[in-house]
Amino acid sequence: MYNCHGDGSVDNKQKFMIRSRQVIKVPRHARVLSKTQTYHVMLRGNNRQDVFIDDEDKARIIATIWDKKGDDHFTVYAYCVMDNHLHLVLREGKDVLAKALKRIGTSYAYYFNNSTFSLKKCPQTLAISEI
Repeated sequence: MYNCHGDGSVDNKQKFMIRSRQVIKVPRHARVLSKTQTYHVMLRGNNRQDVFIDDEDKARIIATIWDKKGDDHFTVYAYCVMDNHLHLVLREGKDVLAKALKRIGTSYAYYFNNSTFSLKKCPQTLAISEI
């Protein structure tokens, strides 16, 4: 499973399979479950775009994590918020890993998508004409 380039060179950074001269993307392997139920995970936006535009956004994702953590849904050991992604070290509790990440991601995506187009985040130049 290699990524085949037009010049004949190959790399194995992405999971691709070459079948009958066609490059087919292979689905990812199932997540390996940890005996300790502790994971280092990364959340990021589409195309690695910035999703934490300012300090307000960073504070919002931290508040979202603590809100969704609730009573023993999961335990947060560490986090690091950067402009285009977030690292979390967490341990499963009542929620399995996928459910915990879905709760965090869905809530923040709703906030981000509804606030991104405000004047604060997308400054606009207003044309004022004199009459």
